[in-house]
Amino acid sequence: PIFLLYLGFVLHANDGPSGFFSPTNLSKFLRVLLFLLPIIVLLVMQGIVNQIKFGNFFDIGPYNYKDPLPFFSLSTIASGVWGLLFSPEKGLFVYAPPVILFFICWMSWFRIDPRGAVFVLSLILINILYNGAYRLWEGGTYWGTRYLVLIVPLMLLPVGLSIDSVRWQRRILLTG
Repeated sequence: PIFLLYLGFVLHANDGPSGFFSPTNLSKFLRVLLFLLPIIVLLVMQGIVNQIKFGNFFDIGPYNYKDPLPFFSLSTIASGVWGLLFSPEKGLFVYAPPVILFFICWMSWFRIDPRGAVFVLSLILINILYNGAYRLWEGGTYWGTRYLVLIVPLMLLPVGLSIDSVRWQRRILLTG
């Protein structure tokens, strides 16, 4: 849903005087639909496999918990987020220290591309809050950030953009 919201925002932000239903915006909308078509087809195929294997189109396997609400709690979200980010056994900043640079480089990315920066920040925050609300946020006996592995590349995006920027290259050339 966040991707669709972002795409809708980008399409709407570029509306000309003729509005959203201009021919150029409709062609953009059709391109987005063509982009999403393989995803929709694969989701339908996965649903058919689920129907055949488990008897329900939306069932995701034998370990599908019918009621996931007992596994999530807003009362433990603060300790879950703290543990996911800072704990010595599971903390993201302990096992992936370069993501600390995200906070330093995000503001410069926001000045260059505010929509993209806010979009990626919202994906990161939603993932952290969702997994922090999970009662079993520690992920068992595994070491490391099991649930936050997906956001590490997103957190390194502004770092890569900062390294690639002309100002950064000039500073490196001037200082040595």
